[in-house]
Amino acid sequence: LQQGKKETEKLYHTMLLFFVTLFIVSACFLASDLIPRMEASNEIKTIQQESPASETVDKQPSIASLKQINPDIVGWISIENSDMDFPLLQCSNNSYYLTHTYTEEYNDAGSIFLDCSNSPYFTDQNTVIYGHARKDGTMFAQLKKYKKQSGYEESPVITIIIENNIYYYQVFSVNIVDATYDYRSAEYSDFSSYIRAMRKTSIIDS
Repeated sequence: LQQGKKETEKLYHTMLLFFVTLFIVSACFLASDLIPRMEASNEIKTIQQESPASETVDKQPSIASLKQINPDIVGWISIENSDMDFPLLQCSNNSYYLTHTYTEEYNDAGSIFLDCSNSPYFTDQNTVIYGHARKDGTMFAQLKKYKKQSGYEESPVITIIIENNIYYYQVFSVNIVDATYDYRSAEYSDFSSYIRAMRKTSIIDS
């Protein structure tokens, strides 16, 4: 009986040690995920205080002042009735800002950025903007609202601000496409056909 009791106590302590270790490891993984999110969120809140989208239309957008923070900031994107209010960045590749914030600090939250092949002046037929759809609902995760007609009707206009210009884009089509789909082209040989195809397959009515 005594031997059995000792073996039971040994098993108990082994299991306790296992669960304590599991808890510590889980806590470390959680912290490693939450801390970058919080840091990225705080950085965004800081720069949003200088958001040119909050200015009246008759004022010059303050992109030049934002470039003093980071010359890669080429503009600003905001969507009415949402938390979308972010600087737009662009560099020589499409990988750097996947894992860096506008302060150029490493963070897997990344940034909202333009395809490196696009003109930063939005003069291409098709300008591609990238952003992570974060599990906590931040960044481009908010675009999921457009999967419903009510989401589109709540926020039909996307505002893009670049130096000296403010553009208002009405959402005309919402599509979920495969990653291999050719949506990255800046110019199309038959742009009208591309637009018609996007409207035909749209999951919302605009």
